[in-house]
Amino acid sequence: MADSLWMRLRNENWNQLECASGSASSIPKFLQNLASRKAARAMKASHDLWSALGVNHDSLCSANEVTFPYLLEILYISEVEIQCEILDLIIPICKHADSASWKTPASKELSNHHPLIKKLSFSKDEMLAEKSQQAFELID
Repeated sequence: MADSLWMRLRNENWNQLECASGSASSIPKFLQNLASRKAARAMKASHDLWSALGVNHDSLCSANEVTFPYLLEILYISEVEIQCEILDLIIPICKHADSASWKTPASKELSNHHPLIKKLSFSKDEMLAEKSQQAFELID
């Protein structure tokens, strides 16, 4: 049986990672909240992650590499408005990953989620479809 999200998050070495706000120790809680069925909690977590991961900066922090697969996983189980927020995190991370040592693993991870991202690009929600298309274009 696969470990639950919180168990896998607990097994990561977050204290040794850095994020834009300093220590990455708060990121597991943000990811758990992002996966919440409560939209307000998930929305707040997406904004917390945006700040912590520094997605609006010109470079990536070490926590982005570890966080990236979890974002893709949570994308599967989220409601439309949260999927849009997650794609807002994924797209800039992928763009910045071009210069990072983990570009190949990130591209592979994104490619593994190709069917979902392709499906989302046909969403009736215009914003979700547009963001999914942007992510889809980042797949090598």
